[in-house]
Amino acid sequence: MPSLVCGFTLLETLVAITVIIFAVTGPLTLAAKSLAQSQYARDQITAFYLAQEGLEIIRYHRDTNAGSAWRTTGGPVHSCTDANGCDVNVRDLAAVACVSTCEPLLMSTLPALSGGEDGILYVPGNSGGTGSPTSKYTRTINVTQQSNNPNEWKIKAEVSWPAGLTGSRSVVLEESIFDR
Repeated sequence: MPSLVCGFTLLETLVAITVIIFAVTGPLTLAAKSLAQSQYARDQITAFYLAQEGLEIIRYHRDTNAGSAWRTTGGPVHSCTDANGCDVNVRDLAAVACVSTCEPLLMSTLPALSGGEDGILYVPGNSGGTGSPTSKYTRTINVTQQSNNPNEWKIKAEVSWPAGLTGSRSVVLEESIFDR
């Protein structure tokens, strides 16, 4: 009789361990998926802000250059009007980058204001900066003239980044502006 009781207790222990494993695995799987989704959301928000920044810099060039000088040959965003597009450097608003393809943006550290955390400034990879780590984001800006109105220009800013095994993700913002 003692061997039967001992075997029954061993079986109860194995069942209890199995139940505990299933009870712990579920929440851990949920936590891992939640973490992955929050990282994707962070990447998507960063990409949205980088695309919006690109649109605003092109608008800045339009607002600070008289007439059509902002987009003509020799103008600050002339290279954005070809098929390859361009990228703009927020630190040097006169600089545009991308010769044949745009390089990933570099991360440049900004010192904290009033005791906060340091920030990150993203600048074009081929803007001449050295020593800055490469980010996962690539920004391409295209400026195209609209055929139905020669004074209307469409700005398209696309920011892409690799997203694990699924390939790449991107955020695309478009806006129309008019010559001043």
